This record gives sequence, C-alpha cells and structure tokens, in this order.
Amino acid sequence: MDRSNSMIKQVFFYWVMVIVLSCAGCSESVIETGGKLRGEEYYPLVVGRYTDYDVHHILYHEFDEDEIFQYQMREVLADTFRNNEGQLVYRIEQLVRENESEDWEIDSVWTAYLDKARLIKQESNVPYIKLTYPLTLNKAWNGNATNTLDEELYTIDSVEHTWDTGELSFDNAVTVRHQKDSSLIHKDVRFEVYAEEGGMVYKKSEVYQYINDSQDPDFGKNIIASGYFLEMKARDTGYIK
Repeated sequence: MDRSNSMIKQVFFYWVMVIVLSCAGCSESVIETGGKLRGEEYYPLVVGRYTDYDVHHILYHEFDEDEIFQYQMREVLADTFRNNEGQLVYRIEQLVRENESEDWEIDSVWTAYLDKARLIKQESNVPYIKLTYPLTLNKAWNGNATNTLDEELYTIDSVEHTWDTGELSFDNAVTVRHQKDSSLIHKDVRFEVYAEEGGMVYKKSEVYQYINDSQDPDFGKNIIASGYFLEMKARDTGYIK
C-alpha cells in the first residue's frame, strides 16, 4: 500500500511540473523564434540599415516671416558601441541634402538601443521611448519616462494596416500617436508610422498657436500665429553594403 501511494505521489508530482512548465512557456508568449520580441522588426537595429525621407518643415513666426524648408534626409545606423551600462547602442547618422543631385552631408548624430522591451531613441540629446514591445492596439506608455520633460502618453492607434508614402507602400504598419489635442487657440497633433522591416516610414507634427485675442476678427478661424509643421515621408529604405 505504501509503495502504491508513493507511485501515485510521483505521478502527481510529474503532472504538476508539466503544468507549471507549460504555464511558464505561456508567460513567454511574446517571444518569437530567434528570441525577438514581437515588434522589433518595426525598427530593425541592424548596422547599415537606412531610410531616406522627403522632409517638409515650416516654422511659423508671429512677427517675422515664416520659414519654409524642403529637403531630403537619410537616417542610417552607422555603427555600435557599449554604453556605461553595457548596453549595445546604435549610432545613427542624420544626413541631409536638398535633392538627388547633391551629395549627402552629415547634419547630426542620434542613438538608439533596446532596454528590455523598449526602444529608446535619443534625438537631439533627449531620450524618448519610441516603442514598447509587444506592439498591441491601444497600448499606451509615457514616451518621456527616460527624460525630464513632462509626461506624454504615446498610444498605438492602429496595427497591421497599410500605409502609402507616395514613393513606398507597406502592408503591415503601426501608428503611434504622441499627441492629439486642439482648441480655438492651439493645435498639437503628432504621430509616427512604423512599418514591418521598414522602421519609421512617416512622421507628421502640427504644433500651432492660433490667434488668441477674442477681439481679433480672425479669432476662432485657425489662423496660425506661431508654431511649426513637420512631415517626413519615406522615399527609400534598405541596407548599405
């Protein structure tokens, strides 16, 4: 009888372990083959990867003439290094030119790295949490959690949708909204679109202060007093050999 009880206990222990291990496997369901988190392919960190953009940028000034810029920008992951925490950091070179007839010229250097399940991208020395994995609809996070700016909630507005930049078309895109706010006196609408294996393929920012004098005849007509407009459309993407 004791031997029978011992065998029953062993069988019971065996099946408990099977269930525990199975559940442990379930908790790792966000991991795809190759050890990549679902979503990493939307900003591949690979040396040599580049994206070229057509850029339209307008600076609105209340008392001076507006400034209009149109040019091309190349973002290329040029190299890697280890930071003080031992993380692998990718050096991003921002190159600019007016059109295809000109050579690329270096404009600035940014960086990007993975911190657990977060893509941290440092732009003009300010680190932002651009994406958090896995990418799921309505997921939200504080994009400024790694810097000293005020909290700003980034939200995934849509997933697995098509996106056309005019030059390129992508089947699996994700839209990340940074801000969507407007009133009679201001507008702040900013979002970025990421495509599978393409990185960021579109960006649009409209940050305006409208005429805010209620006695002004143009009040409430969305007449821009100051602010900026920025649009970036991917025109080419690939790998430099």
